[in-house]
Amino acid sequence: MQLKTMILASFLAFAMTACDKPPASSVSNESIQQVEQQASTLPENTAQVAAEVAEPVSDTKAEEKPIDNKTIQTLTDSTGRISIAVMGTFSVRDNEENEPPTTLFAQDQSNQAIVTVSSLGKLNGTPDEYFKKLSEVVKQQESDNPQQFSKTKVGIATNNRMNYRFMHNTENGETAEMCMAIIAGDDLYSVCANGENLSFDALNTYLSDVRIAG
Repeated sequence: MQLKTMILASFLAFAMTACDKPPASSVSNESIQQVEQQASTLPENTAQVAAEVAEPVSDTKAEEKPIDNKTIQTLTDSTGRISIAVMGTFSVRDNEENEPPTTLFAQDQSNQAIVTVSSLGKLNGTPDEYFKKLSEVVKQQESDNPQQFSKTKVGIATNNRMNYRFMHNTENGETAEMCMAIIAGDDLYSVCANGENLSFDALNTYLSDVRIAG
């Protein structure tokens, strides 16, 4: 699962190179080659993302609130900019254990779904340029690696978000991946959910309430 997280981060960081200036945090050529050689699949963007909600967040741990015999947790990345309200029994890995650019790694103990947040540096250029380049890179991966990537779909970008999805083909079958690229001010983030034996619809529920602070 960690490999797929790094592949997705490479997708997004590679897209930043569409602009003339180099990104504040970029991915090496070796990382980009890994994206081309190892495969993941894109989750299908189901609906246009809701408008950005600015809400202060600070804790990197999951806050639990019982509602109707179920638990809603707020997962917050270590930068304090991205928070995700999810329903499940997530355990959050200590930030010291995360490898850059990962700023949140949480796993649902009930079905092994994984939710990650990655901080990808500064935006160079305009949001339109970034999302256009990212869309091209994501789609090109399936064209270049059809045996590894399938069912790719990229959603319509808003002023600060764009959803996309894909399937990552492995020896054990297909793993669905659903992601959201986010521009928070001039900072770039990705939020992704993946899980073996989970559908795009199931993964989409984890990305239905993603908030940006500041």
